[in-house]
Amino acid sequence: MIKIIDLKKPKNLALLLVSFFVISFVALAYPASKIRLAANYAELFSAENEANDYRRLHREVFGADDTLFIAIIEPDTLDYDFLRRLEAVSQSLSAIPEYIRVNSISHTPVVHSTDDVISIAPLLDHHLLGTQSLEQDITVVIARMRDNSLLRNRYISASHDSFIISAELPASFDNSDAVTPLAQQFKKTVLEGFDTQKTQVQFAGIAYARIGLMELMKHDLSLLLPLYLLLVGVFLYALYRHWVPVVTTYALMLYTVVAMLGIMHLAGVELNQLTMIFPLVAMVVIIANVLHFLQHYYHAVAVNNPLLDTIKRISLASILSCVTTSIGFFSLLVSDMPILREFGWVLGGSLLLSALSLTLLQPSMLLLLSKGSRHKKTHHFFAGFSYNNQYSLYYLVIPFLLLMVSLALMPNNQFDFHLEDMIEKNHPQILAANTLNEQYTGSLPLEVSLLGSAGDFKQSDNIARIDDLQQWMASRGLHDSFSLATIMAELQQAFSQKGLPDNDALVAQYLLFAELGSDDVVQQVLTKDYGMTRIRAFMPDMGSTAFKVLQDDFNAYASSLFAGTGITARLTGEMPLVYEGFDRLTYQLLLSLLLAVFCIFLVMAAIFKKPYLLLASIFPNILPILLGLAFYSHFDQGLSPLPAIAFCIGIGVSVDDTIHLFSRYKQFLKQGFDANRAIAKAIESAAPAMILSSIVLCVGFLLFLLSGFTWNQELGLLVSFIIVCALLADLYITPACIHWLHVKRAKR
Repeated sequence: MIKIIDLKKPKNLALLLVSFFVISFVALAYPASKIRLAANYAELFSAENEANDYRRLHREVFGADDTLFIAIIEPDTLDYDFLRRLEAVSQSLSAIPEYIRVNSISHTPVVHSTDDVISIAPLLDHHLLGTQSLEQDITVVIARMRDNSLLRNRYISASHDSFIISAELPASFDNSDAVTPLAQQFKKTVLEGFDTQKTQVQFAGIAYARIGLMELMKHDLSLLLPLYLLLVGVFLYALYRHWVPVVTTYALMLYTVVAMLGIMHLAGVELNQLTMIFPLVAMVVIIANVLHFLQHYYHAVAVNNPLLDTIKRISLASILSCVTTSIGFFSLLVSDMPILREFGWVLGGSLLLSALSLTLLQPSMLLLLSKGSRHKKTHHFFAGFSYNNQYSLYYLVIPFLLLMVSLALMPNNQFDFHLEDMIEKNHPQILAANTLNEQYTGSLPLEVSLLGSAGDFKQSDNIARIDDLQQWMASRGLHDSFSLATIMAELQQAFSQKGLPDNDALVAQYLLFAELGSDDVVQQVLTKDYGMTRIRAFMPDMGSTAFKVLQDDFNAYASSLFAGTGITARLTGEMPLVYEGFDRLTYQLLLSLLLAVFCIFLVMAAIFKKPYLLLASIFPNILPILLGLAFYSHFDQGLSPLPAIAFCIGIGVSVDDTIHLFSRYKQFLKQGFDANRAIAKAIESAAPAMILSSIVLCVGFLLFLLSGFTWNQELGLLVSFIIVCALLADLYITPACIHWLHVKRAKR
């Protein structure tokens, strides 16, 4: 006979619930182990708009500027042996089938004449390297290279004895799994080809910058999260003197994170720069609510059934705090950026999972494991905290004045993003970027795409316009760009003429001559139907605000220059996408924050059903965000995405404490206490858990100061500041608001 479990017995029900969580955990653990990091590079910060569609078109035609590996090589002595090594390394890289193109002074075709023969070939060719006469002519050869517009500041520095070898992958290599092994192979091949005792080698390019960022993020996940968990465990054990609170808290955190990772993999979503922080956010919400639950459970000494009493008093507030915080992240689903939509549903989903585990798994585990744990001596930290309503007016006026002063002193903040600000200044990628900025024209690739009709770019007047556009770019700091006009000018000079070809027939002859050669110098910048071309340049990391000005000026000048030709010119490629994407990211995060605040207050109004409670929650919860914005503004002139996320996290933490405070306040009102006494009792009851949870959260976020990822450092510092402000607001301002909105009104 099969024995049916009696679910009316609490322990049987608890065992069934724990079994459900264990089974679901095991089922999701395998897909969670398959989750990948940073999937599609090219689409990571894209938006669903016309500019991104055009970028995809340009990428398909001319390749991807974000799959470029760059090695910067500086020899101690510029001699024959070094040039021979450089040619050998370039040759070895050219043998790797994945590269569509390898460029260096020995592998980049240029227009030049030798013995009255005009050819398109590398100036430093294999035959020249095989002769010892180069020892005598090396100074002359280097001078010729620096004088050539196809090489100068692209593969040889005009001001330093440094050289570049670059390798380009097809546009299909747009994810970390495909790019990282080849980046490592490129680095290994270059380093093995040079004597590093005599030659300094640095590696740059967007691909290496991304790989560097991913390595920092992996380091943070592997070091900071375990360290945070260790601190949480030590704190809980020191507080409750038993292993049960530690085990149950770890179980809640592990289940939420692993289950969410499994759901992400099943949904085809991978971790990226934003979603990587979701484990920390989930843990933040869990530990805050766990401490409220445990504080009440372990200190409810006068209650016959403390677990049931805790569930009744705390669980609803915990569910509500998770739901209100998840609303803020779910509001990102209306964004036109796929990365934000993923971030929104991943964070929102993880918070709902945490609400489920907080409500069902935690009480079940406490019921099954808590034998003897309540008899341990627990510490009553901050148990004597009290609120004095005599100073309630000061609690309102002083923060308001502080806010006004902070906002008045706050500089005009703007959305600005620098790629180099994401990593510490001594990181190898930043040092390599500085070398490119100092010795070349810049560290970041920039594409100018020109789209016309078939045959448009066989016309001499359009080539002259391209040259005019390049001169305008040079006047804005974008020097030594490479285009069809550059090739035409070199061919014109090779035939002992100056300037550009002045008629279409001569252009056609030059194009035919160039296309008959074995090198693809023209094919790099021109389509077969002569209807689309590009200008390739490099620029320093000027920041998104300055780039937006450049882009607007470029659009105005290019529109005027190509008016009446049917040709459109636009800045495209990876960097415009990244600059615009990060600014859009920050802007939409802040809009989401406003929407979240509105939705959160609506939910609180529906749950608590008291207008004065809704009004009492507005100022205390908005104040920490505004103070956080003022605080951030004094340290940074521009808002970047991760600090903007701090505001979303901050409002969640702030509202979490407010909800627990309101819940206690209503409970004491129902027990017959008058409003004044109910405020005091609510503060006395909730303050220890609020203070303890805030301490744990601040310590956890301050651990991010150990990160090499500067955004994580900013995130940790800013969230910690907001948490402290939120705690003070809930301990002093929220009760003062209730006092003036409820108690004073009741007396009148």
